[in-house]
Amino acid sequence: MATPLDGRSILVTGGARRIGAAICREFAKHGANVIIHHRASVDEAEKLAEEINGHVVAGDITTEEDRIAIVANTRAIITQAGHEGLFCIVHSASVFGKAALEDIANDEADWMFDVNSKSPLLLTRSFAKDIKSAKGSIISLTDTSWERPWANYSIYCATKAALRTWTLSLAQELAPDVRANCVAPGAIIPAPHEEHLVESIAEGIPMARWGEPLDIAEAVVFLASAPYITGQVLAVDGGWSTAHNQS
Repeated sequence: MATPLDGRSILVTGGARRIGAAICREFAKHGANVIIHHRASVDEAEKLAEEINGHVVAGDITTEEDRIAIVANTRAIITQAGHEGLFCIVHSASVFGKAALEDIANDEADWMFDVNSKSPLLLTRSFAKDIKSAKGSIISLTDTSWERPWANYSIYCATKAALRTWTLSLAQELAPDVRANCVAPGAIIPAPHEEHLVESIAEGIPMARWGEPLDIAEAVVFLASAPYITGQVLAVDGGWSTAHNQS
């Protein structure tokens, strides 16, 4: 059975591993032409592309030279495949870091802002005409921290808040031709320093468990397929944000 994503070209940044890879697989299940972006995960990207009959583009999204190459190579893949223009860009590439105020380094802060917010915005600008022509969408993976920031993660929380803000701003600026939404994951994959906290974190989640990458992937595909949803943040967190926002 045909789906709204059949033959549509989708670019997933950071698509070779973890949540990004789950998103690529889910789009492929719905018949999309999936373009997997990676910076250094060559083997994972190529293996995934073979698995889902996708394509690979490589580059560091924080450099102008590489962004230009990512845009050019993505367009070439779409043209060679005989598909329409880029229908959806999913901003999945991200860096995560913990630091108390006195431990924040300038270069680390700059890097995190570049990867998590500034570079996705600049890449979106480069693809704006393509997505507008395809009447497609922009989907950014933010975080449940945008509404309730965490101590010792001030830079990370700020970068994800910035990503959320410009995405929702574009939902207004680029309407009605382009939709822009966010998916805010909760506890999905623990960071190495969280391994000993897995059970205690789960106790604070109404669903009483961590989520799976597939939970995020399904939410992303849903938003890419929903023609009347824009300017929204969809929390996929097992109810964590609702429970923790109660006074």
